Amino acid sequence: MFQEHELRGLADWQVLDGFSEASAGKAVGVFASAVESRGPFKADIRGNSYNSYEGVYVYRPELVVREAGVLDGRPYVRHRFPSLVFYFSLFAPVVAFGRTEWDKQIYDDGGPYGCWGFGGLDLPQCLKLEDLEPGPFRSAIEHAIGLSGYRCLTPQELHQPMPSWFEPLQRSEGLEPWDRLFHLLFQFND
Repeated sequence: MFQEHELRGLADWQVLDGFSEASAGKAVGVFASAVESRGPFKADIRGNSYNSYEGVYVYRPELVVREAGVLDGRPYVRHRFPSLVFYFSLFAPVVAFGRTEWDKQIYDDGGPYGCWGFGGLDLPQCLKLEDLEPGPFRSAIEHAIGLSGYRCLTPQELHQPMPSWFEPLQRSEGLEPWDRLFHLLFQFND
């Protein structure tokens, strides 16, 4: 899939020839817009300038789970959204995805949000498009990925062992060892 010199460049957070971080940002925007145009779906982009990828959370708002609670004497409602999270590489036109959730906490008194929480993606959670149930949601995802110009890597591809020279510049999701293609492509610094 990648040549050794390409892997070395990606490991050093260098973009592949003919690609750019700007084109990655554009592809993420195209993907999010395309998902939302195909049904009652939402796509929230959650980037971080210290990541080697851009995360997009795709969910169906009607599947929200609400839980009441109290924090420091203030009642709130936590909204949990079962989601798919997509990691779009900033350095190569490839994406990985899997199931997760995100949540927000809203105070009953109208005060500011108490917190936001975004689940990550770890190698064992990665899916292939065929793992999604056929229907409008899967169709929207397939359509959006096609328009983005990215290729969705399979779990088998993401499990490809990296050469012994590879060591992440930053951290990867999940437990060490970080020695697979997934860990090379999707690093973060919190």
